[in-house]
Amino acid sequence: MKHISGHIKLLVLGVFTLSGLRVGAQDRTVISGLGSDSLYMALVEQEGNYKSREDSLNNRITEVRNLFRTDPDNRASYSEDILRLESEIFDIRNLIGITAGKINAIEQEFIIRNLSGEADPEATGRERTDRYLENSSVIVLNPFFSSNLSEEDYALLKDAQKREQEVAGSIRSFTDNYALIARIAHELDEAAEQEHADSLYSRYETLMLLNTKYTDNIGEAFGYVFDNKLYCYNYILDKLGHRNELAEFERKTVQTREQAISATEGAQSPEIAAYMARKTLLIDYEKTLARMAGYDKALDSLSRAESAFRSTRLDFPAITVEEKLFLDFEPVRFASPVKYDSRNPIPDLKIHPKGEIYRLMLGSFQRAQQPSILRGAYPVGVWKEDGRFSYYAGGYATAQEAANAIAELKSKGFKDPKVARWTNGQYKLFEQSELDKLLGKVNDGLFRLSLDTDGKPLPDVVKEILEDMAPGAEISRNGDLYIIGTFDSRSEAEEVMGEILEETAGIGVKIEDVG
Repeated sequence: MKHISGHIKLLVLGVFTLSGLRVGAQDRTVISGLGSDSLYMALVEQEGNYKSREDSLNNRITEVRNLFRTDPDNRASYSEDILRLESEIFDIRNLIGITAGKINAIEQEFIIRNLSGEADPEATGRERTDRYLENSSVIVLNPFFSSNLSEEDYALLKDAQKREQEVAGSIRSFTDNYALIARIAHELDEAAEQEHADSLYSRYETLMLLNTKYTDNIGEAFGYVFDNKLYCYNYILDKLGHRNELAEFERKTVQTREQAISATEGAQSPEIAAYMARKTLLIDYEKTLARMAGYDKALDSLSRAESAFRSTRLDFPAITVEEKLFLDFEPVRFASPVKYDSRNPIPDLKIHPKGEIYRLMLGSFQRAQQPSILRGAYPVGVWKEDGRFSYYAGGYATAQEAANAIAELKSKGFKDPKVARWTNGQYKLFEQSELDKLLGKVNDGLFRLSLDTDGKPLPDVVKEILEDMAPGAEISRNGDLYIIGTFDSRSEAEEVMGEILEETAGIGVKIEDVG
């Protein structure tokens, strides 16, 4: 799983502030303007209390883990304490997340209300006495626009203003989910059990699906807002003869397009990343038009919205979360003294319900075997299925890694080790031809060696070579000849023949093709 950056971790505890990002719940910065909101302040205090409780639990679990290491006689009791404390920490973190979500919702509603141009009910400002009276601090609801646009175009402009609330709501929901996703990514990184990891990953997938929906809504809705507002604003500037302003905004529009493209790189939501640049351009347009019409209340509202917007972080870096699988990857090793005996029996093989793992089958028997058959190999597990006892060693991520370990097993005296694979709990035993392909061998027929010892017994050095290089090969005698085989490829037979010729003298060796 990709590690969460420090920036993302800060976002977990609240994305929006007016005074900068916070480093923890207890250090939360109270937004100016919300200090008199009793619910908001109570939630901030509650979040701080939860955080203090989390710190206390973390300190306690550190103490118990130290005791677990230093007091082995009481490890069972400490294990129970650790599990209980971890459960409490998980619960308190959930409460912190819920509380932070409620705080964020209040903060974001406050900020986005300004982003969309809604006024402070107590805002003051003078009203003009000319034909463009200022009826509303929401700029597009004033007579300046209805007077300079056709009825159809003005209806589009008002609808675009209304849909900004839809965009704000989707951004707020996306932000809440993003904070949860970042927290889940951190939790998943620390998860120690498959069941817990599966639960977290399932929640992550659900939140990502929801955020995809919100992102699509933002892209569609704000695309409508942006296109219709720019059309109406450019039309008015052109109609009233403001050529210089129109040319300047054409330049800014091109610049905004470039900024929006650049902002989408590495973003969790390209649509929200582009929104920042495009919304800034709209505010610039609207402030220009407010000054032109002499709308002070609207200009004040837009200035507050611009200030809030510039201190808002909507550049959500992409979080990549991978499903966490507790697969016991470990190559085969050999220990002396051995790992398994009567007091430490061979454990049952762990079958993972998810993921893919390769193991080496050392042998399959009708009865349970003594640990001595393992020749010191570990880790090993026994799988009891269909009335047989099969012994599997190691754990590998790929079939190639497992196949490469076969040679070492053969050198230790295992006659016919095989590669087995479990994929999401489903078992497959590889055929010899598949192994040969993995090992670069070509099965081009069946071959055997014919050795002429001139009537003498087979030299011990030949037996040693066969035990090392072809432990599964059979030896038979036909008159003065010793027949060794069979081999699945000519290259394998040639390797053994070359070694025999190098280590012996006076023995004739030939390769015979037997099918």
